[in-house]
Amino acid sequence: FPDESSLFIGDLSRSVNEDMLRKLFEQLGEVEVDIKRDKVTKNNLGYGFVKFRNRCHAEQAKRKLNGLEIAGRAIRIGWAQKNTNLFVCLVGDVERHITGEHLREIFSEFGPIYEEDTFVKRNKYGFVKFKHRLHAEKAKAALDGKHLLTKNGYKTMKPVRIGWGDANTQRNCVHVQFEQNSASSVDLKEEDFKQQFQRFGVVNKVSLPRYSDKRLKGYGFIHFEENDEGEESAARAITELTASPIKGVVIMCNFGKRQNQRHKRFAQKKDGMMGDMDDDDGYGDQYGAYGGGGGGGGHYGGGGN
Repeated sequence: FPDESSLFIGDLSRSVNEDMLRKLFEQLGEVEVDIKRDKVTKNNLGYGFVKFRNRCHAEQAKRKLNGLEIAGRAIRIGWAQKNTNLFVCLVGDVERHITGEHLREIFSEFGPIYEEDTFVKRNKYGFVKFKHRLHAEKAKAALDGKHLLTKNGYKTMKPVRIGWGDANTQRNCVHVQFEQNSASSVDLKEEDFKQQFQRFGVVNKVSLPRYSDKRLKGYGFIHFEENDEGEESAARAITELTASPIKGVVIMCNFGKRQNQRHKRFAQKKDGMMGDMDDDDGYGDQYGAYGGGGGGGGHYGGGGN
C-alpha cells in the first residue's frame, strides 16, 4: 500500500470504529484502516487514515465520500501529508546545558537528520528534522517522556516532552485533548482548566469549543502571556500536566498551532456560524503528525504536520 494513496479522515464521531470505515471505503478498493486513539482511554481521537492499494481508488474515495455523514457527523477527507519535524520541550536548570549539538548527537542515532534544521531556541525548545518519517516516529516513541542523556554526561532533570512540530507551533498556547463524554458527565468548565494551568503562569484565556447543543468537542486551548515567560509557562504545563486528570478526566497536552487562513475560511464555511468554533485559538495538532492537505479545515494545524 503506497503512501501516496493514503487519505486523512477527519471529524469522526467517537462511536466510529475501524470496521465501519473499512466497510465504507472498501467499496472502492482494497484498503488498510487506522483510527487514532487516546493512549489512556483508548477512545478514538476523531480522526484516522485509510490507505488504498491503488491511487486512483483513493482519488475516487476522496471525491465521492468527502462530506458523507457517518454516525451523525459529516466526515472530511484529504490527502495525508506526513511530517518529519519533532519539537522537544526542555525545562529545568540542567536543560540549559542542552545544545543543538547535543540534540543532533542524540537524535541522529535513530536515522539521518537535517543538521541545519536541528537546533535549540532560547535554551527552552529544541527542533529536530529527520529525513525520513519512520526514523522520526522511532525517535519520538523511544524518547518522549524520558530523560535525555548526552555523551558528555549531561542528563535532563525532568523527562522531556516530544511532539510533532513545525513553523505553525504556537508556543504560548497549550492544546488539550480529553474524552468528551467523560468531560460532559462531570460538567468540565473553562474555570477548571484555568485553576490547574495558572499554577505555571498567567493565563490570558481558556477556550473549550462546543457544539451547537453546548456539548464539549473534546479539546481546548489555554493561552498564556505572549512573551518568553508565557512560552516557558506553556512548556512546563505540558510537561507536568499531560496524562493527568482534571475532575477525573484525563487530559493530553501539546503546543497549539496557528491556523492558516485557508483552514480558517473552510472551518467558518463548514460550521455556518462563528459561534460554533473559536477560530482565533490557533488550532492544536489534534490530528497527530499529519495534515489533511486538500481536505480543508477542521481542528488540526494543516497540510504539510
